[in-house]
Parts: sequence; C-alpha cells; structure tokens
Amino acid sequence: PDNIKEKELEMQKEDLADKPDNIKEKIVEGRLRKKFEEMALLNQKWLKDEDKTVQEVLKERIAKLGENIVIRRFVRLNLGEGLEKKDNDFAAGVEKELAKYRSDPAEAAPAEAPKEEEKPKEEKPKEEPKDEPKAEGPKISAAQVKELRQRSGAGILDSKKALKESGGDIDKAMEWLKKKGMAKADKKAGNLSVEGVIASYVHFNSKLGVIVEVNSETDFVAINAIFKEFAADVAMQIAANPSIVCVSADEVPADVVEKEKEIEMNKEDLAGKPDNIKEKIVGGRLKKKYEEMALMSQKWLKDEDKTVQEVLKEKVAKLGENIVIRRFQRLVLGEGLEKKEDDFAAGVEKELAKYRN
Repeated sequence: PDNIKEKELEMQKEDLADKPDNIKEKIVEGRLRKKFEEMALLNQKWLKDEDKTVQEVLKERIAKLGENIVIRRFVRLNLGEGLEKKDNDFAAGVEKELAKYRSDPAEAAPAEAPKEEEKPKEEKPKEEPKDEPKAEGPKISAAQVKELRQRSGAGILDSKKALKESGGDIDKAMEWLKKKGMAKADKKAGNLSVEGVIASYVHFNSKLGVIVEVNSETDFVAINAIFKEFAADVAMQIAANPSIVCVSADEVPADVVEKEKEIEMNKEDLAGKPDNIKEKIVGGRLKKKYEEMALMSQKWLKDEDKTVQEVLKEKVAKLGENIVIRRFQRLVLGEGLEKKEDDFAAGVEKELAKYRN
C-alpha cells in the first residue's frame, strides 16, 4: 500500500504532466527506486565508517564469522509519536513542582493577595475531588472519580469531566475518555515531544527484548529516578510474561477478540445451550482471558501482592502527576521462523573446518 501511494504521488507531479505514460512510468520507477533505497537500512552509510554501507559491513562480518547473518527486523518507538503536546508555561511548571514540597500552601505567600489567589488554583487539581456542589445533572462523587481513574489511568479533571458528560455512568465515561484519546492521536500536529521515557529490557542471552513507552505530564517527572526505575521495571515485567499482548483489557486486538470468541463459542460444554446463555458464559470467560493478556492486571514482579495497575497508581500519587503506560513492543529471537534440525556432528565438523589449513 505504501508503494502504491508513493507511486501515485510521483505520477501526479507537475514536471511529468505533459509526458507520455510510458516515459512517466520509467521516470517514476527510477525515482521510486532511489527513494526506497534511501529508506532501506542496508543502503545507509555505516555510522562507524562512512566509506562503507551497512550491506558492505554485513558482508565483512559474514566472511569473518564464516556463516550467514541476517538483519531480520527492527522496531522504533519515538516518544510521544502521534500525540499532541500542550504548550506548558515553564514558570507554571516550576511552581507546580515546588508546590508539591510545601507543607502548607498558605505559608508560601503570606502577604501577597494575588499569589494567595493563584496558589489554590495550582493546588486544586491535586486535591481528591469532592461531590460537585453546583453541578447541573447528577452529582459526581469522589468514589466514582476514583473508580474511573483506576480503570482508565486518566487524571482527576479528565475523569470528572467524562463522568459529567456521561451522566455519572462509568462505562459511558470510559468510552468518552477513549474517544478523547483517539481524537488527540489523530491530530498528529507534528510535535512529538510528549514527556516521558522509552525504556528497554534485553534478556541476558539476547534472545528476548522489550521496549516500552511510559508518558508523564512534565519533564520534571520524566527525569526523576523513581519514574525511570518504574519504566525499566515495566519493560522487565512485559518480558517476563509472554501472554501479555496489550496494556489494558480493552485494548486486546480485534483479530484476537474474534478468534478467542469463536474458540469459546464452539466449545463442547456449550453445545446444547441457547445462544443468549452462550453469549453470557462466553462473555465472562473472555473477560477473564483478556485480563490475563493485559499488562495492568498482572501481578507486579517485585511484589506479587500488588498488580501493575496498583503500582502505577502508587507512582502517580508519589510523583504528583498522571503517568500512562502507552505502548510496547516485544521481539523474540526467531519468532515465526522454522528452525532446521541440524546434525550436531556435522555442525562440529563445520566449525573445526574453519581452523584447518
């Protein structure tokens, strides 16, 4: 699909407008070949020696080690890619951080009235929300906000607003938050500097690797040792459990959902049951299964009395701002490839042959 798109763009360029189709095709073919070569890793200059390409260095390694080497695949995560960053006031950000360490906000500005008015505004988002005193429609309780925050990972104000917009219905509020998140991602304003870190874990034998993006609201938290340690632990958590395929249960891929539902619906113990009963039983089974696939529902490796979700909430409380585990990628060496059963003796003979004159 990308190749087709690139070809269409080239074919429509003004400098080719008056040329015959067969000439157009040849010119576009040449341009695309050059463009695709620029996109390919093997054609790039080698960082350690720009007189060589990656392809040439690969060939050198093959000659030196005596067997084929393949660069099979890679994954790149850019922090905040696809998200829109808010332009925060730097001074306000500093003030917010300092406010966390003040025992009494009123003591910070005893004499200046304007500052006293600003301080409560800064502190307001940090307070646990109370019942809406003058909200139109249903009152939103602190317990509702807390439950929605636990389920969604959203901030206090966003959770409160979602509940207001959804008439206090938590399930509808979840949907509202999802839509809001999607809308932000779709804007793609080009600002990719959302705060947080890309953390990684590579197993000691280099046969398993994980990279994960964990977002924070500010760069003050992104460079904090507690935050960075948490992100590294999350990467290790994902590596330790191959059944994890998504961050939360509502993010299980659609193809997995369809496949799992089909398997459950066709199980023998449901054969004689009416469809409506089947649906309910299968719904319960799938909910449990999806939770087993979700990172947030897993027991925390460093303390199995807690889940990842609970540890995340602890970090949010400790650092004073929202934290989101946004996405991850896992690479397992040789995954999807069929391994040949080599003759061990022949393998030893092959190695010895390298050292014989």
